[in-house]
Amino acid sequence: MRKIAYREGHKDMIQILNDNFESFNTVVEGTATDIAAFDTRIDAVEATVAAFHGMSFLQIADTPIQITGWGTSNGLYYYRIGVSQIQVNSYVEIIPFNADLAIVQAMQLLPQLVSGLQYFDFYAKNLPTAIFHITINIWTP
Repeated sequence: MRKIAYREGHKDMIQILNDNFESFNTVVEGTATDIAAFDTRIDAVEATVAAFHGMSFLQIADTPIQITGWGTSNGLYYYRIGVSQIQVNSYVEIIPFNADLAIVQAMQLLPQLVSGLQYFDFYAKNLPTAIFHITINIWTP
């Protein structure tokens, strides 16, 4: 009688171990998926870093943007800034100052820039209501 009880208890233990293994296996499979997604993100970051490696970098800090001097194109307002170091293959970004956030939000500054030889244009849906400031970052291969 005692052996039968032990064997039944042993079966329960085996079932518990099997259940735990299945849970563990599910977690490991999910972790493998997470690791693969993380590896993909790392590859994208490494590609971006490689693309910028070897480029020259210029930062122009505290550039004031005036209320006047804006043009219109296709129902949007644009502002052109000339920078002699910009080439046709340069990558340009602007970063508005945090202190000017209300102005930038009200004018609905758009994220896309258009650049050409020694200039770039940025766009907004509305004209600014006051002078605001930006930092300009330029990368050139």
